[in-house]
Amino acid sequence: MSWASKRRTTREEDRAYSLMGLFGVHMPTIYGEGSQAFIRLQHEIMKHSNDHSIFAWLGYEGQITTLSRFKFERKPLHSTTNYGFLASSPDLFAYANIAHVSYKEYMESFVIVDPLPEHSVTNHGIRMRLPVVPRKCSGYWAGLACAFDDGSKARGRGRSYICIWLQPCAGTINQYYRANKDLILVDEDLTRFATKDVYILQTSGRTLSDILNINLCLNSRLQDSRFQFTIEGAHNNDLELLTSIAGKKWQKTKMGLVVTMLLPLQIFAESKFDSAVFRGRVTGQIFAAVIGVDRVPAMRYCDGRVWLDILVEDEDNWLSTSSAEEREHRLKGMYEGSVLQLNPDHPRRRCSDKIMKRFGQGWLKMTVREQAQKGHYVVRLQMVEDNEH
Repeated sequence: MSWASKRRTTREEDRAYSLMGLFGVHMPTIYGEGSQAFIRLQHEIMKHSNDHSIFAWLGYEGQITTLSRFKFERKPLHSTTNYGFLASSPDLFAYANIAHVSYKEYMESFVIVDPLPEHSVTNHGIRMRLPVVPRKCSGYWAGLACAFDDGSKARGRGRSYICIWLQPCAGTINQYYRANKDLILVDEDLTRFATKDVYILQTSGRTLSDILNINLCLNSRLQDSRFQFTIEGAHNNDLELLTSIAGKKWQKTKMGLVVTMLLPLQIFAESKFDSAVFRGRVTGQIFAAVIGVDRVPAMRYCDGRVWLDILVEDEDNWLSTSSAEEREHRLKGMYEGSVLQLNPDHPRRRCSDKIMKRFGQGWLKMTVREQAQKGHYVVRLQMVEDNEH
């Protein structure tokens, strides 16, 4: 993880996806989920490893300090901030001097009478059995099975174990959250720690009723998320519009073809798409311009990920041999569905915000840009020659 913290990728999600092979895990790729990809990667790693160092991340501007120094520096006594039990980014593993400790040595050091080396993700939080000691005001210091590696063990001294601050979630049963971004070292009087089963939350721990109330409130204020697309170049004299799935929703304007899509404002994944089928007046060749927008749970309520695709008659002969109704049915079968349910071979997996396909003796190029007005996009459709490509 420390090595991965220095890697950079064009897409945020690829920082997580590119590590799957390194850790020997597999998970579906969902472009648009942002930092949630790294959280999912850690969940997959946890299924195959009980190494506590995955929890020993150091927050931005956090520090590694001893318990006595933490008290001396008069750090805040209370904290209502949930920093998340799992790291939000590989950047938080940049500090490399963290060593894994075998569970046997960890058990013996903290005198854990009834050991339980596993940790698991449940609907109540990440369940762990940890040695804890109460803080003076509230919460606990919880010891992890990893240590600060400064070579002290090689020089004959004991380990400095890593501790984190766990704060109880108000109004819950045995649920906790990580309340600061520091790592605390402790190497003395470990016998004062007592074993406790805890459920540690990654997020703020909203109840289902909280989520429904938030959702209803947002719906009453904002209604649906509206996305308007204008296809520039669709009024080109070389192109003839044959059909579209939205039918009468497409409007011809001076700027081009305009279509509006509505995503219901809800927490769960939602997707919408539309397509316009054109024929080149010169070549008679047919192609479909496909525009879609996805929302995944990691996104804000009003945001969406826009994607484009082009289907050309050369690769999809049914475009010219099918009726308008058959084309509509076929396109829906190809592109409909929640982004979270797509298998690895689904056509939407190849989609991005720009695409180019061979068309006759030239190329079709489609790109998208967002306008200053929220939710308004211009899709530029171009026919370019080989020398322009």
